[in-house]
Amino acid sequence: MKMRIFVSDVAFTITSHRYFEGFIILVIGLNCITLAQSDSTKEETPVEKNIDMVFNIIYTIEMFLRIFSLGFVIGKGAYLRSYWNQLDFICVTTAYLEVVGGGGASLAGLRAFRVLRPLRFVNNVEGLKIVVSSVIAAIPVLQDTIIVLFFFFLIFAIGGLNLLMGLLKQRCISIDNGLPFVDDEGEEMICGSAECPVGFFCGKMTLNPNNDVTNFDNIFWALLNVFQCITLEGWSEIMVMYQKAYTPFAIFFFVPMVFIGAFFLLNLTLAVIQSSYSETQNRIKGEKAKLKAE
Repeated sequence: MKMRIFVSDVAFTITSHRYFEGFIILVIGLNCITLAQSDSTKEETPVEKNIDMVFNIIYTIEMFLRIFSLGFVIGKGAYLRSYWNQLDFICVTTAYLEVVGGGGASLAGLRAFRVLRPLRFVNNVEGLKIVVSSVIAAIPVLQDTIIVLFFFFLIFAIGGLNLLMGLLKQRCISIDNGLPFVDDEGEEMICGSAECPVGFFCGKMTLNPNNDVTNFDNIFWALLNVFQCITLEGWSEIMVMYQKAYTPFAIFFFVPMVFIGAFFLLNLTLAVIQSSYSETQNRIKGEKAKLKAE
């Protein structure tokens, strides 16, 4: 009994030391670099296998130290009571299953669990754990906000379908050879509201700008373009395209969409996540205080 208490105290002292956490974070970072450089389509070289085994041994030692300090299953703060520790446990055990099974084709799929190793950062960096836990905890609260946001997307997407469908296929085409007019920047000139240069007429091409991505020709592309505008990435370029193709008054469609979506609804979503973050942070602090008191 005394020996078990002694081992538990030593393991707790080691795992709670800041140098231990720093070392594990460094190991995870190095492991991420090796994973990024590995080629899954080729068979592992002996050097790669040895390096991976070294990382597995380090992760195994870390896992057993945490099990000795916290307990395995029994107890409120036991190792497997944490979802993040369960993820670490799966990463470690699946690596050894491949080794024990001889690395055959039937167990080669277990290598896919290696992509979960970067998530170990979350378990070892307290700030990341709070952020991820806050986002997960905010999902039930975000249901109503996401529904409102989706209907907002849908309203403007349907409006874009009725007003703007097919307009960005209009180009200035040469009367002589039928080729589109290309400006100094190498872009084809959109026409409709904008007039074409002398010797060109406004015709219809088969593709929209940006490799046929920027358009309101069907509901799916319309939703994608509404989302792009709400993120404020290139929304003004899309608006200028439709001003050239349809009317300068297209500004009255895009500005309300950006103002309401980006500056109100998205900020409302972020406010809900911020509220969840504060609650999660206070809860984790309370749990830590209880564990220290016990």
